[in-house]
Amino acid sequence: MNSPFRIGQIVPSSNTTMETEIPAMLRAREALHPERFSFHSTPVACACACTE
Repeated sequence: MNSPFRIGQIVPSSNTTMETEIPAMLRAREALHPERFSFHSTPVACACACTE
């Protein structure tokens, strides 16, 4: 079996959506293809967060 693809993501600490949506998309792909993924995310505090 091949090693899983390792995916790392740095996200603003105010954004928790990406931390749940990306792994869900990867799990859906695993159901269709023999690929495996390992997802890791790290929140980073931002000095300035815009509401745009």
